[in-house]
Amino acid sequence: MSGNPRGFGFPFRVEPGSGGVAWAHGPEKIRDNLVQILLTAAGERTMRRDYGAGVGELVHDPMNDALFAVTQHRIGQAIARWEPRVHLTDVRVRSDRRDGGDGPGTLGGNLPGAALIAEVEFVIRSTGQPVTLSVPLGSDGAGASGGGGT
Repeated sequence: MSGNPRGFGFPFRVEPGSGGVAWAHGPEKIRDNLVQILLTAAGERTMRRDYGAGVGELVHDPMNDALFAVTQHRIGQAIARWEPRVHLTDVRVRSDRRDGGDGPGTLGGNLPGAALIAEVEFVIRSTGQPVTLSVPLGSDGAGASGGGGT
């Protein structure tokens, strides 16, 4: 295991100043890899059909505690399998209903603003650095925010 991983940034982009490929290093690269794992659908990778958390398959399931539990389990299993450089300490899944409603909905977004947020806490094995990562899942698009140590 490398103490300072380096690779293409995610999402793939070009550096405005140099015109070259944007690189990510260290904790940023690990966060990028975790976002890829969470947002990759089963069968999406040609040479690794079982790569990813597969949470996209849950897009039409009712948004309830069962969905949160299944999503949390899939995320935990995928990270444990595909990212050996981290020690997973916690995975939380919550609703991000910006419409203010509390009725039934689905992750697919048949209600405005319906989405799930995966909050992943982990420790980078090589440095012992704790990291918290928040990733939106669902129809509102993908992105991630995450800070360094807590």
